[in-house]
Amino acid sequence: MTTTDLDFGAPPFYCPIPPAIHPAVDEVRRQAIEWIDQTGLCRTERDRMRAIATNSAEFYGRFSPSAPVDGLLVAVLWVYWGFLFDDACCDSGPLSADPAKFVAIAASCTGR
Repeated sequence: MTTTDLDFGAPPFYCPIPPAIHPAVDEVRRQAIEWIDQTGLCRTERDRMRAIATNSAEFYGRFSPSAPVDGLLVAVLWVYWGFLFDDACCDSGPLSADPAKFVAIAASCTGR
């Protein structure tokens, strides 16, 4: 299936801004994967591959193609962390079925 196979009845979308990607996106991706590997947040290789497959570095690299590299890296790490936290604590694991304990952990992660 391609996007041309999908017909939502919406008119074509016009965007006057040409597509762009941050020139350092490959380096940011490399650093982010290194960070993922160092944090120990992935319980399995499957978890690791799922996180990397979100392609968050490219998403943010396209979202902010002229950002300072360190700012781009922080945004990319934040979104990878969000996916990993969601997978480990929200979707499965001992806290996923205990809302009271989950809230306590989630609140401690936000610094509140």
